[in-house]
Amino acid sequence: MAFLAKGKKADLVNVCEELGENVPPNSRVPDIKHIILESKNFNEEAVRIMLDRIIGERLEEAEAERQQLEHEAERQRLEREAEQQRLEREAEQQRLEREAEQQRLEREAEQRRLEREAEAEQRQIELQRLEIRRLELQAAPAATTPLEELRRFIIRSLWHKSRLSLMRRKMR
Repeated sequence: MAFLAKGKKADLVNVCEELGENVPPNSRVPDIKHIILESKNFNEEAVRIMLDRIIGERLEEAEAERQQLEHEAERQRLEREAEQQRLEREAEQQRLEREAEQQRLEREAEQRRLEREAEAEQRQIELQRLEIRRLELQAAPAATTPLEELRRFIIRSLWHKSRLSLMRRKMR
C-alpha cells in the first residue's frame, strides 16, 4: 500500500471520510493509514483512484489560490503604479502652475518698471517743453535775427524728437 505514502494527512483523512470511517482528531498518519487499510469498504484500486482525485483537487485548489494571490498582487502593483503616476502628474501640474505664476509676476514687475520709466521720461519731456516755452517767451521780443530763429527751430526739433521717442515706447 505504498500509494498511501504520497498523500498528506488531510488527504488521508478525506479518504477515510469517503470510506465512511471516523478519524480521531489527534490521529497520526500511520494511524490513519491503518484505519483505511482496515476499513470494511477498502478496495485498493478504488482507494488509489479516490486518493489521486483528492490530491488532484487539493493541488488544483492550491494552484487556484496561488493564481488568486498572484492576481491580487498584480492588481495591487497596478494600483500603486497608478497612484504613483497620479502623484507625479499632480506634482508636475503644481510645478507648472508655480512656473506660470512666477512668469506672471515677472511680467507684471517688468510692466511696472516700464511704466515708471515712461512716466519719468514723460516728466523729463514735460520739463524740456516747459524750458523751451520759457526760452521762447524770453526770446520772443528779441527774435528778429536769423541766428535766433535757427536756435528756436533746433529747440523745437529736440522737443518733437523726445516726444516721438516717448510715443514709440508707449506703443511697445
